[in-house]
Amino acid sequence: MLVEHSFVTTLDAPEALEIITQMFYALGFTKAMPSAGTNLPAEACREFIFPDAPPARTGTGPLRVLLSLDRGRVMMAASASARQQSAFRYQSGTFTRKQKALLEEKLLLTAGAVESILTGESMASIQNRWNALDMRWQAEKAARRRRGLLVGLAILALAIFFVIRVAALIHH
Repeated sequence: MLVEHSFVTTLDAPEALEIITQMFYALGFTKAMPSAGTNLPAEACREFIFPDAPPARTGTGPLRVLLSLDRGRVMMAASASARQQSAFRYQSGTFTRKQKALLEEKLLLTAGAVESILTGESMASIQNRWNALDMRWQAEKAARRRRGLLVGLAILALAIFFVIRVAALIHH
C-alpha cells in the first residue's frame, strides 16, 4: 500500500526537515539511509522507518516514509505491506478488510501530519491521533484473536461430540 503527498511550504529546507524529523522521532520512527535513485542531494532527502518492533506486534512490514524537499516543495511517499511470521522467517501476508482500512488511515495520517506540523499543528495533537489509531489497530487484532479462539474451541467441541457419539454407537 502506498500514499504519496506533496505540498509547498515557505520554510527553509533545513528548518522544515528538522521539524519533520523531530515529529517522526516523536512518533517512534527511526531514520534510515535514503534509497538510491533520488535526484536530490542527500541533505534534501530523508527516509524513516516504523516500527523497530517485529512484525508479529504490528502485523505489517516496516512503515517506510521517503521525504524530499526541493525549492519549497515537500514531497513524501509512505508505504507498508502485510507480513506474517512463519516458523523460520517473515513472509508476505494479507490484511483483513478492517486492517487494510486502518493501515490506509495510518498512511494518510502520516502524510497529513507532515503538512500539519509545518503549518503549526501541535505535536501533542498529532501524537493523540496517532495513538488513537494504534489503539484501534490493537483492538482489531485482539478481536480477531478472540474470533479465532472461539472458532477453534467450537471445532474442538464438535470433534469431541463426534468422538463420544461414535464411541456410544460402537458400544451399542
